[in-house]
Order: sequence, then C-alpha cells, then structure tokens
Amino acid sequence: MEPECGDRMTVHAYRIYQYRLPLRRRLRVGGQNLSHREGLLLCLEDVEGRQGWGEAAPLPGFSSESLAGAREALLRAAEAVLGREVIRADGDERPGASLPSVGFAVEQALSELWAAEQGRSPARYWSASPAPVLHLAALQTAEERDDPERWAALAHGGYRAVKIKVGRGDPQEEADLVRRLAETAGLALRLDANRAWDLPTALAFAGRLEDVPIAYLEEPLARPEDLPAFLERTALPVALDETLQALSPDDLERYRGVRAVVLKPTLLGGGHVLRRWVEAARAAGSQPVFSAAFEAGVGMRGLVALASALGDPDLPAGLDTYRALAADVLAPRLPVERPVVDVEALLEQPVHLVEDRLTLLAAGTHDGYDSASRRRNGGVSGA
Repeated sequence: MEPECGDRMTVHAYRIYQYRLPLRRRLRVGGQNLSHREGLLLCLEDVEGRQGWGEAAPLPGFSSESLAGAREALLRAAEAVLGREVIRADGDERPGASLPSVGFAVEQALSELWAAEQGRSPARYWSASPAPVLHLAALQTAEERDDPERWAALAHGGYRAVKIKVGRGDPQEEADLVRRLAETAGLALRLDANRAWDLPTALAFAGRLEDVPIAYLEEPLARPEDLPAFLERTALPVALDETLQALSPDDLERYRGVRAVVLKPTLLGGGHVLRRWVEAARAAGSQPVFSAAFEAGVGMRGLVALASALGDPDLPAGLDTYRALAADVLAPRLPVERPVVDVEALLEQPVHLVEDRLTLLAAGTHDGYDSASRRRNGGVSGA
C-alpha cells in the first residue's frame, strides 16, 4: 500500500557523527576480518527542534562505497536538503540516493523527522498499515550451530527460523549437519553459503538435502551466472543476496524460480528503492526477506520500520547481526534479540545516544545558528 497523502518538511539543521563500536568477537565478513563496526549517523532537525535520525554504515567487503566516500556523500546530501522543502514522494531524486548506505540514512532520517512532526510511527511513512509485530530469525555462529542446547532454547523461545553459515568446511559433512538439525530442531533453516562453491560442489551439497525441508540456500555459487543451471538441476530452494547488488529490481523477472530475495537497505538503498525490490520480488514469485548488515541501533530502527511496513509479516526478518555488537550508540540497546518485536513500542522509544561513542564531524543550519552547540551541554540525545 502506498503511504498516506503527501507531506512536506523543511530541514532547519543537520549534524553528522561517526562511530566505532567493538564487536563481541572478530568476524570474517566479505573476505575481511573485522574487530569493530564503523559507521555514520545523520540527524535532521526542523525549526521546532524535532529530530530524525538515520545511519549509513557501509559493510566492508560487500558495500560498493567506502566509509570515506559515504561520509563525503552524506555531507553533500545534508547540505542539499538544508533549508529546502522536502516532499515525501520524491525519494527517487533524494540527495545521496546513488550510494545505498547514504540513501538509506537520508530516507530514514526524513521518515523519523516526519514521524516526529506528525506524532506517528516512522513505519507509517512507508505504509498506512505496517505490521504491528515483527518476527525475527536467529543467526547462529559456527560454535552455536553445534550446540544442541542452544537449538532447543531457540525452539522453546519462540523462534520460527534460524540462519546458519555453510560453505566453510567439507560440503558433505555440512550437508549431514543440516540434515541432523532439520530432523531435530523443528525450525525453518536458512543456509548461507556466501558464494563459496563452484557449480559441481553446490550440486553435490544440494543433492544430499533434496528431501530435507529447508527454507532456502542463500548464494551457493561463486559464479552467479551458473545460477540458472543450478536451478534447473536441483529442487533445493535458493535465495539471492549479494547478487542483487549487480541487478535492478526489473531484472528479477529473469530469476523466476528463486525462493527468496534478501533485502539489505545498507547494500541496496532507502525505502523508495526497497519498495521497488519488494514489488519486483512478489511479481517474480519470490519472498522478500529484510535483513541487517551489522548496523548499530539507529540503523536497526530504520530496518524495523521498513520490514514492518514493506515486508511480509509471516517472514522473519534477519536482524540478529545486532547481537554481534559489544556496545551500541543507543542506550538502552534495542529489544531485537528476541523472536518477536512490538514495532510501535520499539519505534516509540526516544533516541538516546551515548555521546562518548560518537565524534561530531559536521553541523549546519539554514540560518547559520549552530544547533550542535545548543545541545552540547545536554549531550546528543534526541526525542
């Protein structure tokens, strides 16, 4: 459903911060070892002091833009909207939209500013009737996936789906592990190979699981061009993730037979772009699954809003990367480390940021007044 009728906002001031947060353990992401997560926060403010926050956090090894490139683009975007009347429907022409993480941040900040002005949920910026609750999938580390007590706790705790990484060991042993989990866990299994295999290896893995009910196998092939051959020769459900970055929403028509498309705003863009992806996925017979890319709490707020407004309420969203952060920019942390989230309650929480985890990079106002100095004594918390 299209958002409710057009509203206009005028951005009076902006601030841009950078953060660097420790991870609970070192992660291997996109061929890189990460010990910290870095990103940017954008605050847009109207003349009454109401605020909207957004996050741009390019993911090393996956994002097309670097953090430095995002920082420059975010500053240009903030300057471009400063003092201008912003119309909700103009998302395709929004400043910063050419870089996915920046487009996500700008759209999120505008949606939250609109929500603050209207006294409504940011999710209603995108839909007149967002889902009231959001089901979440659990993400299991290599150690956790071999722990039967952990799996029992997830099932008893109310989780519907669990994602595990494959493609990091012997394919036959991994297939046997997946079979055991499917027989005992009672949860929908989402497998993510991160393009680990050539076509013969992927087919051999799939051949051992064709009678096993899994939700889907995500990105099995090192060469995406081998996907049609894989789909022709196996009945194992497949999902696309990284491949989407080289496609447009219209290209999904060529991928009929794919079970799901994994939509990560940080890698694909803001809400107007995501709406097109959702519509194209459904038209092609695929399930749109919203997923995170190790964003901090501000970005997670944006993900919850988009998933509840544009996604399928019966498809658990993949937001469990938040658990990898040892610290957050928000205090308290968001309550997303659970199987079900109350969307309205989460988005109604005030945005309270931890000042000593942020570095102010830039600030500006339409009339030259330094709104950052106005708040310096009271920290950077927003309402």
